[in-house]
Amino acid sequence: MMNDFYIEQLGKQNWNILIHTEDGHNKFWAFFINTNNSVRVRWGKIGTYGQEQQVANGFDYIISKVNEKLNKGYRWASPQDNALIPESIKVLWEM
Repeated sequence: MMNDFYIEQLGKQNWNILIHTEDGHNKFWAFFINTNNSVRVRWGKIGTYGQEQQVANGFDYIISKVNEKLNKGYRWASPQDNALIPESIKVLWEM
């Protein structure tokens, strides 16, 4: 179950980024909740632009996917990860 930190992260109007860099993984998964409750999702290998998808009424989708990603070993990216995050993802973070 998600705690208050995750709910707070989901409510922000900026890109939220999860990264998976353990056990040979080098992936990111990012999302942005629009004001109309649609969601832009981008994912891929760190260092690439990745793929992008728009999901209408995406809040329930995001809760499910965030839990799935956290269970797979992803973690929230933070400012302390700045040196690990390639330019392709930093661009997302600053949008």
